[in-house]
Amino acid sequence: MSNFVHLQVKSHFSISSGLPNPKSIIETAKHNGMHAVALTDKNGFFGLVKFYRHAINSGIKPICGIDLDLKGSDGEKSNVLLYAKNKKGLEKLFALSTESFLMSEKGEKYILESTITSNPNDIVCILPADSEDFQRNIINKPVYVEEKMDRFSSVFNGNLFVGASCYQKDYSNTTGFIAELADKKSIPLVALNDVLFISKDDHLAHQAKVAINNSSLLKDEVENSNVTTEQYFKTFDEM
Repeated sequence: MSNFVHLQVKSHFSISSGLPNPKSIIETAKHNGMHAVALTDKNGFFGLVKFYRHAINSGIKPICGIDLDLKGSDGEKSNVLLYAKNKKGLEKLFALSTESFLMSEKGEKYILESTITSNPNDIVCILPADSEDFQRNIINKPVYVEEKMDRFSSVFNGNLFVGASCYQKDYSNTTGFIAELADKKSIPLVALNDVLFISKDDHLAHQAKVAINNSSLLKDEVENSNVTTEQYFKTFDEM
């Protein structure tokens, strides 16, 4: 069995991004020799039941998570990955998913950071290095990143990680700086790939889905640098 498992995977239930169905995620994890895999759909839990059922039936440990868009008290926008440690944690993530959905109905995409930091028990948190606020501030305002790491580290008390993604040969300078800062603060670093499709060849199909949902041109989405052909379900060796 592989020592690596994917902790950031989106299914087609993420609507605006993510191509695979829950069953194909589980089948690919099993094919790659992984004993577990996470589902972290964007701001929602709509695919969780099917994901969980397929995982249990296939002998794969399901890691139930969510990729949640946040807004800080200073107005900074970001995202975090949250995972349920147990049944109570799962109930909290369901509540957060529901709140996010209800707010989206009112036209608000982000929920307040204080909503999760005020009640962090039974939840594991990963701060992605490629989060919008980290990437924007690490060079010119590194104290912002440092203060956020300290704040979350204090709140999650041993249940906090920083996630690093690399879509080129080497880490970008900004991600490298963030990883070094996490190491300096003794916050464990984990590898992420923000999986949006199963194979590299699925990139075009995924961008077609994004274009449909965004009412945009396929050409523009294919050229969108925010999604790369590297965001497929890689094996341990590929990671």
